[in-house]
Amino acid sequence: MEELKMPSRRGFGGGRGLVLSSAINTNTYKGRKEIMATVRRKKKPYASLIIMGVLSVAMYATLLLKQDIINQYFARGGAYAILPIATAFLFSFVHGSFTGNFWTVLGIEAAKKKKEVK
Repeated sequence: MEELKMPSRRGFGGGRGLVLSSAINTNTYKGRKEIMATVRRKKKPYASLIIMGVLSVAMYATLLLKQDIINQYFARGGAYAILPIATAFLFSFVHGSFTGNFWTVLGIEAAKKKKEVK
């Protein structure tokens, strides 16, 4: 079965992207045949939400429980100076991914900005 993904438009489908399936349903109504496309909603990212949530909690717990060892490595200088920056990027990515999936599962999406034509 082939799928066609449609971009989400404000006011259409509750702001969520829809997936149109190529399967066609035919119904007969008062002697006329009606052809209807099947519309399915995108799946919510529950698995990714749980994985990133557990990973985020584990990273924060490790940071707080092992902060003496982590501070020793961060304070060494030289090539170790990149560790705090890399750690910040890693935390930002994991926590941001978890937060984005959390809001998607709740059904809250960012508003689309309208482009002004001058």
